Amino acid sequence: MKKIRVLVLCGGRSAEHSVSLVSARTVLANMDSARYEARLVYIDRQGGWRRSRRELLTQRVGASEEALLAGSKPASASELLAGTDAVFPVLHGPLGEDGAMQGLLEVAGVPYVGCGV
Repeated sequence: MKKIRVLVLCGGRSAEHSVSLVSARTVLANMDSARYEARLVYIDRQGGWRRSRRELLTQRVGASEEALLAGSKPASASELLAGTDAVFPVLHGPLGEDGAMQGLLEVAGVPYVGCGV
């Protein structure tokens, strides 16, 4: 069975950036690795999208933003969304829970978890 490729988005520009990291850690820890290939994308406080390793978030309790920045590589949203089956936006606050990210994903034609625009 082919695994479903899920892009997990965390971080973001809102004041709830750190809360998003805790939420993403929980999502990744509970995602069935037999069914899903989870890919982590860390959105830094300036809004830059960064390809990251899930281990930086799941194996470190209280992973620091510095560790996520150091262990990630900048990439464009379109590059990261290519080849993705679905997105799991684990973003809080403005630009995460206000429909902005969902709008971007709708325009890009990428399925996502959660409420719509």
